[in-house]
Amino acid sequence: LQSVKKIADWAYCVPRYDWTSGNTYVAYDDNDADLVDEQFYVFNTTNFAVYLCLKAGSGVSTVQPTGTSTAVPTAGGDGYIWKYLYTITAGQSNKFLTQDYLPVFRD
Repeated sequence: LQSVKKIADWAYCVPRYDWTSGNTYVAYDDNDADLVDEQFYVFNTTNFAVYLCLKAGSGVSTVQPTGTSTAVPTAGGDGYIWKYLYTITAGQSNKFLTQDYLPVFRD
């Protein structure tokens, strides 16, 4: 080894799915083999929060999830139920958020 540098500032990343009115999302199901290709979470570009879809509505999503309570899921008038996961800070956004990928942090 000629040199070694410890990387201390890193993050897991997942594909970025911005919430968009008119899109259809699927509810999270850990038994779904095709879950990797499904949009079961969204990124709210207004408040930089990430939400998990617990229940899909009967059609397209029209109400953007905005709640930040980890205890109570957010229910919209469109039939979708969203669980708030976390918010990306400005510093994390500058370092890790891209047009294609969303950072995921372990506490």
